[in-house]
This record gives sequence, structure tokens and C-alpha cells, in this order.
Amino acid sequence: RTAIFGRLGIRPGKYRLATLHRAETTDGGLDAIVRIFDAFERLPDPVVIPIHPRTRPLAEQALAERGYKNIRLTEPVGYLEMLLLTGDARQVLTDSGGLQKEAWFMGVPCVTLRSETEWVETLAG
Repeated sequence: RTAIFGRLGIRPGKYRLATLHRAETTDGGLDAIVRIFDAFERLPDPVVIPIHPRTRPLAEQALAERGYKNIRLTEPVGYLEMLLLTGDARQVLTDSGGLQKEAWFMGVPCVTLRSETEWVETLAG
């Protein structure tokens, strides 16, 4: 458990976890990623993003061009590490239906980065 937190320079409960991979999130190109990262940068905690290969080139370009300090890109993580990161996150920000549901099961607040979702029960509250 401590290895992943040490590698990312975060502490349990003191970061937000994000995923971005859906076409509707990323097909807007660099401008779309920059808008999302600009919003993440304004959050008071680091935002950890296990980056999807589909999103990696744009995310790395945005980081290089904008110098974001609050965003921590990492390689994709396995299921158990993702559960650890989700359970100890202050908040989840995601366009993933699966992660949205996992956060809901764990009682972690989740912002759904989609215009619609198959998991409507996670939107209550």
C-alpha cells in the first residue's frame, strides 16, 4: 500500500483520483484535455491519473505545455492498486462507468465526467 503512495508522492485521503478515456471526453483533442486539466489544477489536492494509452499523448502534451503542478500522471495500474487508490481518495473524477460504481460502493464521492450514465443510482446525494 505505501509503495504506490510513495511513488506518487501522495498521502491517503489527501488526493483525488481521476480517469479519462472515453471518446466523448478525449476526442476534443488537446483543447478538451487542457480544459479538464485546468479544472483539476484548481483543486486543493493533487489529482492522480492512471493514464489510459488513448489519452497519454494529449495528457503529456498538456503537461509539457502548461506545466501543471497538481496533476500526477502514472502508468495504468492493476485492479487491486486501483481499489486502493479509489478507497483512499478524497474524491473520484471519472468518465468510467466501472470506476463510478466502485467509488459508489466504497462511499467515495464521485464526479461523473459524462453527460449520461448507466449507473443513475450513483448520482443521488
